[in-house]
Amino acid sequence: LGKDINTQAYQQNAIMSINGWQYAVWYNENRHVCMGRRQLPGGKWEVITFSDYVFGAGDERRAHDTHNNIMMGVCPKDGTIHVSWDHHMHPLNYRVSSKGAATQPENTKWTAKLFGPVLHQLRPGITPIVTYPRFIITPDSGLQLFYRSGIRSSDEICVIHTYNPETSSWSAP
Repeated sequence: LGKDINTQAYQQNAIMSINGWQYAVWYNENRHVCMGRRQLPGGKWEVITFSDYVFGAGDERRAHDTHNNIMMGVCPKDGTIHVSWDHHMHPLNYRVSSKGAATQPENTKWTAKLFGPVLHQLRPGITPIVTYPRFIITPDSGLQLFYRSGIRSSDEICVIHTYNPETSSWSAP
């Protein structure tokens, strides 16, 4: 990738452990989003490569912007795995797994079909401009998404969405 986008100090939640399994997200040499998992303590890594999205495609400057890192979150209440990537004052890029992927990993086949398509909206009709997204597990085992929104750093605001595991939907900020 030129610059090492996978190991920036401000990147959060690129690797996490839940229910005896470890998960990691990164960009590969072809700038595809990858997600791996393994059973702890020393299981073999299983890797999904999402080839339906190329980080920075068509914009070489963006392709080397290390602010466009990748992160994930897990909602313990429904076992969904959430992934967000390629943001530095750009529209949202996001996908989510089927329910139970993280809470029942031994019963879950690790393939790209486990995840839905790339989404650019959390709610219909609203495509946020995103910088530095972060998934946070709430004290009640829910999930929130924090990010800066706006097209210039001087105009950005902090936005917080809350995921509802019962409806698989995000709240309005």
